[in-house]
Amino acid sequence: MVDTNSAFMGQELAKIGLRVRQISSVSDRADEIVAALNQARQRAQVVLITGGLGPTKDDLTKHVLARYFGTEPGDARAHAAPRGGNFQALPAAHA
Repeated sequence: MVDTNSAFMGQELAKIGLRVRQISSVSDRADEIVAALNQARQRAQVVLITGGLGPTKDDLTKHVLARYFGTEPGDARAHAAPRGGNFQALPAAHA
C-alpha cells in the first residue's frame, strides 16, 4: 500500500516552507485515534488530519474527532479551531 496523501501533503507543504516532522497512521479504533491526537498536541505546532472521514457508515474517525473537540459531526471547517484548543485551521491549498 502506498500513502499518497502523505506524499502529496509533504510536497505541497514544502512549497510553502513547512517541513513535515512526523507522519502517523492510526487504525479505526477510538482509543488509538484519541492517543494519536494527544501525542500530536504535545509534539507539534501544526497537525493535519486526513482520511477516515469517508462516507462509510461504520467509520469512527469523524465521531471520535467531534467528541474530542466537544462538537457534533458535520462540516470539518466548523471543527478546525475549537474553543481555545491548540489546533488551528490552515486555509485549504486546493478548493
